[in-house]
This record gives sequence, structure tokens and C-alpha cells, in this order.
Amino acid sequence: MSDDRLIIIYDGHCVLCTRTVSRLMKLRTISPIQSIPLQDIRVATLLPEGYDQDRLNKEIHVLDMSNGRVIKGADAIVYIMTKLPSLRPVSFIYHVPGMKWLASRIYQWIAKRRYDLFGKTDECDSGHCSIK
Repeated sequence: MSDDRLIIIYDGHCVLCTRTVSRLMKLRTISPIQSIPLQDIRVATLLPEGYDQDRLNKEIHVLDMSNGRVIKGADAIVYIMTKLPSLRPVSFIYHVPGMKWLASRIYQWIAKRRYDLFGKTDECDSGHCSIK
């Protein structure tokens, strides 16, 4: 049996990240989606050997278990959108010339300042946090 899950690896300390993932998990999807905070010990077993923790701290990552692909940042957000029928039409905007560049810059700017802009939670300190 094929594993067609998407696994979202997000910052469990980030209020914006946890709220966004929580909302995404409630939407109807084309592929099963699982979310795991980057602080969870299971993350190390999912990523390729030697994957840099610093990269995980900088941006969201999505693992497509059907092909082993790791997608990150703005590309990951759009990839998730393609798997959600309610958001799929919005994902096509990403293919307008210049939008990928712009989305990437906006994503990086927000990701770098996420705690200052949206706050930080300590719910994930145990390493076993999850979306309720």
C-alpha cells in the first residue's frame, strides 16, 4: 500500500504556525495530512539523515511521503494548498510571473519575525505538543 500522506513540520512555539496548522487540519483534503511540530523527537526519524535543525527553525517543511520530497517555505504553503480543494484555486496565483519570488520574500520576512509579530507559546517545550 502506498503512503500518500503529507507531513507538515511546523514550529510548535509559534502562535501563527500552530493556529494556521490547526485550521488546515480541519479542512477537507485530497491527501491525508499529518502535522508534527519541529520540536517533536519523531521529526529526526522522518527527515533525511543529517538534515540541519537550523533549516527547520527557519521555515515550514512538508514531507510528501509518496515520493520522499521535502518542500519548504512559501513553496510548502502552496504545495499544501494544492491538496486542499477549498484553497487549490488560490494556489494558481503562485504561477503568475513574479509571484513565486514575491511570496518567497514575504514568507521569509514573516518567518524571521514570527515571534515578534504573533507571539510565542511554550506549549511545545515537552517535545510532545500536538494540534488539538
